[in-house]
Amino acid sequence: MAVVPQLSVNQNVEIELLEENLSGVYRSRVEEIAPDRIILALPFSKGVPVPVRVGSQILVRYFDQSAIYSFKSEVISRATAPQAILSISIPESVNRVQRRNYVRLDDSVPLTFYKLQEDDITGTDTVTKDISGGGVRIEIPQPLELGTELELHLKLPKDKIIAVGKVVRCLPLEKPKKGYNIGIQFTIIEERDRDKIIKYIFDRQRELRKKGLL
Repeated sequence: MAVVPQLSVNQNVEIELLEENLSGVYRSRVEEIAPDRIILALPFSKGVPVPVRVGSQILVRYFDQSAIYSFKSEVISRATAPQAILSISIPESVNRVQRRNYVRLDDSVPLTFYKLQEDDITGTDTVTKDISGGGVRIEIPQPLELGTELELHLKLPKDKIIAVGKVVRCLPLEKPKKGYNIGIQFTIIEERDRDKIIKYIFDRQRELRKKGLL
């Protein structure tokens, strides 16, 4: 059996199609890992098999508790009967990103923060300057002390996420800008919410790549 780090039968994966005229991200599952190929469940969209062609280049992405993995592969064959499957080549290499080294994206996400040490019931509205699975960076007029604990309300397009973070960086903005660059690290966050942030970042990166902005 081929060895692909942390990939196993019945594991859920994401498939990103890399063809110019056929793109998108679809959910799939590992059906079998053979010496010369990986067999995945054929992805469906609105009840119809996605028309993935033999020879198409794809990106496969999957997760575990400690890291995010991805690899490029090529479609070897596909079948719809007796089982809807997609056979892909064994990857030459697998990219691994530890969850503490999260991909960071420059992006504006609406955010409201509340100071936990104070009787802060109104909060402060702002937007992120960048965001990752590990935290956010914001720019605000007033400084915040290092270690300040904040309740964070992030408004993603499809989800609202509540987390707790602490200030790990506070630096004046470069002139002529006025204000402070604040780095906030998540200290309490549900893993499913962290995964929503990571998925949002991947989706935004795909969108920006299509527009030639990344």
